[in-house]
Amino acid sequence: MLVITPAGMASVLRQLQALSLPPGKLKQIHRALARKVASNTRKHARQQRTPDGGGWKPRAAPNPLYDDGKNRGRMMRRITRAAHMDAVGNAGEGKVYWANGWLGSVAKRQQEGARINLASERSRKGRKRAGADGWGNDRATRVQAMRLVSLGFQRRARGKGRQQASAAWIRKNLTINQAGLIIRILQPDAGKRKNSSVLPARPFLGVSPQENAELRQLLTELIIRYGD
Repeated sequence: MLVITPAGMASVLRQLQALSLPPGKLKQIHRALARKVASNTRKHARQQRTPDGGGWKPRAAPNPLYDDGKNRGRMMRRITRAAHMDAVGNAGEGKVYWANGWLGSVAKRQQEGARINLASERSRKGRKRAGADGWGNDRATRVQAMRLVSLGFQRRARGKGRQQASAAWIRKNLTINQAGLIIRILQPDAGKRKNSSVLPARPFLGVSPQENAELRQLLTELIIRYGD
């Protein structure tokens, strides 16, 4: 769980409880504050910056064996979408959360940084790549095709002996299982990879001093609106 309390807001929120407003109005106030925090969070993701304005640590350089770098867009652009990240409130608090538990765990790791178990990640991705039937009979993946091309995999060519196989040919003619087996044959030490990696923290959920002042102003307006 990610818990963010804007600086200086804790005492103000305690004073808010002391106003003895009806639970329904307190819920509306907390929800409005949470929505403002969510809006700021999406802005941080668009700008690829921390709440205090600092830049995020860049991605690791793509490994040409697995990644051609073509699908590397802005980081966290998906998990901060309104469709995934929501803001709610009740009489006691407001919160920004992810209904999808896996996306929530990704958000937490990005926010705080983490040591990733690569063996577990590979296992999860391997299950995902098993295909619709779960047995690996779907066509080879793009990553597998890139690996085979980089390893110099050749195919038979009519009247020409053998020739370098293209990624398109591999994906069309080999299954996931076949491609995986050929990779292990061509590169026996493929499984001898490191089993952990450090993901740097890239904070995006939080409040800058300016945003904190805006929240306090918003809270003042909400108290006036709902205190009548």
